[in-house]
Amino acid sequence: MGIAASLSRIRREQIEQNPEKASEIGYGTVVSLGQRRLQRWWNGDFKDL
Repeated sequence: MGIAASLSRIRREQIEQNPEKASEIGYGTVVSLGQRRLQRWWNGDFKDL
């Protein structure tokens, strides 16, 4: 449930930021972006926020 909510939120954010590319933003794009965010979190990039 949490993963689906995260993917939906990331997709919504991307569509809001890039409305002209909304049709191109699929779940494959969202999953790769989520993986990059998870990797950054794992590396400690968000520790001081």
